[in-house]
Amino acid sequence: MIKKYSLLLAIGIIWGSQFIFQKEAIEHFPPILIAFARSFIGCIILCSVCYFLGLRSKSFKKDFAIYSLIAFLEATMPFMLIP
Repeated sequence: MIKKYSLLLAIGIIWGSQFIFQKEAIEHFPPILIAFARSFIGCIILCSVCYFLGLRSKSFKKDFAIYSLIAFLEATMPFMLIP
């Protein structure tokens, strides 16, 4: 039980720390670059985890276009709207 709460706390700290870094980054970089960097780093981490865990998708190549559209609309587009 302690392990589950420790993992939940670690995820909360990692997720919450992005706002501190984002606040600093927005002063130096355009919002679209920050959104791209967040999406790209997340993609690299998730792909690495899937690779090392042996999780393979047979339809990834077929569905890549829809995955890219979802990533753009949900992860990048909102940050493009920041003035």
